[in-house]
Amino acid sequence: MTKFIARAAIAAGISLSLALVGCSGANNIVSGSTGAKGFARLIDASPLTTTPLGLQASSTTINSNITSSTPIGPYATVGAGNQQFSVPGLTINNNPFKHSISSATNYTVVVEGEPGATNYQTFIFQDTNPSASPASVRFKVDNAAPNLTTAVDVYVHATANPALGIPTIAGLALNNDSGSYPGAPGNSYLPPQPVTTLNTYPTSTYALDIVPAGTTPTGTSADLFFGTTTTLLTAGVSYSFVIYDKSATANSIGVLLAQDSPQVQSNQSGTFSAVVHKI
Repeated sequence: MTKFIARAAIAAGISLSLALVGCSGANNIVSGSTGAKGFARLIDASPLTTTPLGLQASSTTINSNITSSTPIGPYATVGAGNQQFSVPGLTINNNPFKHSISSATNYTVVVEGEPGATNYQTFIFQDTNPSASPASVRFKVDNAAPNLTTAVDVYVHATANPALGIPTIAGLALNNDSGSYPGAPGNSYLPPQPVTTLNTYPTSTYALDIVPAGTTPTGTSADLFFGTTTTLLTAGVSYSFVIYDKSATANSIGVLLAQDSPQVQSNQSGTFSAVVHKI
């Protein structure tokens, strides 16, 4: 579930400094105030970005060289408790952005900013219970697209099967994920654990259909994002789909795909054969 939004002004050649809370930076980043640990990573979902980005926690770099070709950083250990994050090269108007990190929990910081906009935004999503299941693909969806004019319904389906009338995730609003929408199963990833034979997603090529909440996919450009966009998903792996603004035009969206579990120890390409529609 998401907990925080911060707006950021675009700034060249300036960085965000951090003031520590409660304990030294070197100790806090590793062990936290209680000795417990969580994990955090950076996803660059901003078409504005032209230079590599990094993510710092308590003034220690935990992700680096995040670029348009490898926009997804690896989860890195951070101390549980209050952490202050920064993305050097961007200045956030309301000073360093803070988040409370829970022990043994993953977090994704998404930087979003589209051409024509006057600022960046940062979102923090809590990637709860990502454990992979050998019986099924597991996935979550994050909405980091502030230029969507409405909440959206998301349909995730094998390309051999058309989108059914019931959304996989219904009414997904900005700064929410598939663990925080109304009627969510209680954690971020689908299918929820324990996975049974009745709710599996087998290894297959999958498509996403994204439409305004309460409408039905047409499989045409009338949809915000439609099912000719496909990717191979593998049982035994958990993923995140991150919806972001492709441009400053309302409802012009793209999707990044990240592998969450098993954890990847290097930057990821986020490759998804995105077909973007401007409504």
